[in-house]
Amino acid sequence: GSTLTLDEDRVHRFQQTGPGTTCTLDKKGGGLWYSSDGGKTFTKAIGVDLADCLGFGKAKTGQPFMAVFFKGVVDGTRGIFRSDGARGLWGRVKDDQQPYGSANADITGDTRVYGRVYLGTNGRGIPYGDIQK
Repeated sequence: GSTLTLDEDRVHRFQQTGPGTTCTLDKKGGGLWYSSDGGKTFTKAIGVDLADCLGFGKAKTGQPFMAVFFKGVVDGTRGIFRSDGARGLWGRVKDDQQPYGSANADITGDTRVYGRVYLGTNGRGIPYGDIQK
């Protein structure tokens, strides 16, 4: 499998997402990575071609892992995505009809409301999105 060398030049954000699980992104364009052994080894998340920014939010009820949000490219499609485990099942949050300015620097999930994501847009406010009920 793929491996990731952990150094400050490559790793952007290092976050514990569940029991023994850590998630990070590769600033050099290598996508999104997760670890199941507390950060000793990392595996590339399936389908993630590029991850620009990364954030975390409240876990889905019954799920031991935090929700993972990122802006980037999954299977050739650019957007904002969410996963309930960061291992390869990505739901697109942003579609082509909902532009959010330049949402390229900051993204985070709400730690109290599952599925809510906040976006930093470099001067266009802080839009947020919720899962449709």
